[in-house]
Amino acid sequence: MAQPRSEHSGDDLTIDGPPLEGHALQRYEQFRWFCGTGLIGLFAAAYVDQGMQRDVSNATWATGRYENRPLERNMRTMAAGQLVMWGDAELNARHLDRIKTLHREVKGIGRDGKHYSAYSPRAWNLVYLSMFLLYRNSYTPITGDPLGERDNEIFYRLMWDKMGSLSFTGKASALPRSYAEAMAYYDDLLENDLQDTYMLEVGRRLFATPPAPDGLPAVLRPLWPAMSRVAGEVAITCGMAISRPKVREVFGFPFTRMRRIEFAVMCRILPILYRRAPKRILMTPLAYNRWQYEQLVHKLEETQLESFRPDPELTPQHVSLEGG
Repeated sequence: MAQPRSEHSGDDLTIDGPPLEGHALQRYEQFRWFCGTGLIGLFAAAYVDQGMQRDVSNATWATGRYENRPLERNMRTMAAGQLVMWGDAELNARHLDRIKTLHREVKGIGRDGKHYSAYSPRAWNLVYLSMFLLYRNSYTPITGDPLGERDNEIFYRLMWDKMGSLSFTGKASALPRSYAEAMAYYDDLLENDLQDTYMLEVGRRLFATPPAPDGLPAVLRPLWPAMSRVAGEVAITCGMAISRPKVREVFGFPFTRMRRIEFAVMCRILPILYRRAPKRILMTPLAYNRWQYEQLVHKLEETQLESFRPDPELTPQHVSLEGG
């Protein structure tokens, strides 16, 4: 999914720009490896903006899995993210095609009595932008590294490289092709599409009283209500803190002074974990596997010669060095 070289200035960092070099490429790699940290899961509540769109909400209502099997659904979502972000090119393409095919099948008459489709352009593009914003907006709280304007375009380019093939082909329905265009599109979605929905009703309940996992040991079950309330509060605070004020308003999340303090404390703790925790613990399984693979490839490449021409220090004196 890499973009072909075209005639652009060296400052063009958009998906249609030339291959990244120098500092821009270095930042791209920083963002790429950041996307492998499991700490991003703490901010997953930011995904509630997807549920504010009626097609998305009706699709989750129709399937029933969001309300009745939320933990299983979340595990599948996280697994899908790993396959897309860290699988090889063939696996990435195959899984994205599978995602499109499966979403095309989810359509009908929704809870509100109106036709819906999980593959409608507005719903589809919102889900894509929501995924991008989760990664982008959780970056600074987790790493402590602020993002500049150029970083935003580089980050968007990374997401496009991994998921850009999800885009519709029509000009009016295609995904935005730059960070600036993406934010303008997202603002329009917030203004015209977002509303209180069934999915938000369920989401509020799930965050308030998260269901116990099926495999939770019996000894921990009496403690689960207290543990889950704390976990739910941390999750919703982190997710809403990186969301737009309009999203917090529609969801009904008061970003109180106490919650701001809680989030500030998290922003102190997370960068320390991100820098110091072992990668085998910090990274998702497939991301860690990819990191090990690339480290091994790098070490093996370092053993290779830059040229097969005879080495003057090793070549027997009677052998001519001309022409190799």
